[in-house]
Amino acid sequence: MHHEECARAVATLTRHFGDLDIAEEAAAEAFTTAVERWQPTVYPPHRHRHADA
Repeated sequence: MHHEECARAVATLTRHFGDLDIAEEAAAEAFTTAVERWQPTVYPPHRHRHADA
């Protein structure tokens, strides 16, 4: 999941900033912050969406 989402984020940020290096750094910082703030007992909505289909 992380790889797929990260690739989308980098692509979007590259289009926005016009610079791949800046986009990769921004995406890495965003994912790092998300992991640091994640509450392990709180799950995102639809975490088993693929199993429910």
